[in-house]
Amino acid sequence: MNKYFFVDTETTGVEAVHGLVQVSGLVVVGNDIIDQIDLMMHPFPDKAISMGALKVIGKSREEIEALPDPREQHSMFLQFLSKHVSKYDRTDKLRFCAYNAPFDARFMRAWFEDCNDKYFGSHFWYPLVDVAQTAFEAMTDKQRGQLSNFKLATVCEWFGVDTKEELLHEAMYDTLLTYDLYKKVKLDSK
Repeated sequence: MNKYFFVDTETTGVEAVHGLVQVSGLVVVGNDIIDQIDLMMHPFPDKAISMGALKVIGKSREEIEALPDPREQHSMFLQFLSKHVSKYDRTDKLRFCAYNAPFDARFMRAWFEDCNDKYFGSHFWYPLVDVAQTAFEAMTDKQRGQLSNFKLATVCEWFGVDTKEELLHEAMYDTLLTYDLYKKVKLDSK
């Protein structure tokens, strides 16, 4: 049975110079969530912090800088992953699933590299599962044209997945939304 890792990250901006501050994920087997993780961390000192990003995630610079060390959180993340995959087994990996998956994967890879870990790909299959792409493929062009944007909340609303605006941009909430959207679009349609 396929193993999925639904994930969302919160960052200090959208460029490579920015850092990771939250990683939330769900391990899903079949249609069942079997485990979850939610890690907060301060960005590495060389990472830029955008005031716009802080506004989006609802945190101050001081709150971000007081979060746990990213190396310690990386160690916890590896312990979590080791419960679900063996990084030494080429046939045992998780499907990396996110809304705009390239964005989340890019920041997570950078986090691994900043922790002197070049084995991100030992845990996850390639290619990524981009839930935004999956949702888009389930729509006609006319339907897509009716949406003002393709943000997670907008697409969830269109597919009938309830959202709470005040919780958006909290990584675990967005991860759960992404999973619900994927189920609605992909799994429930089988």
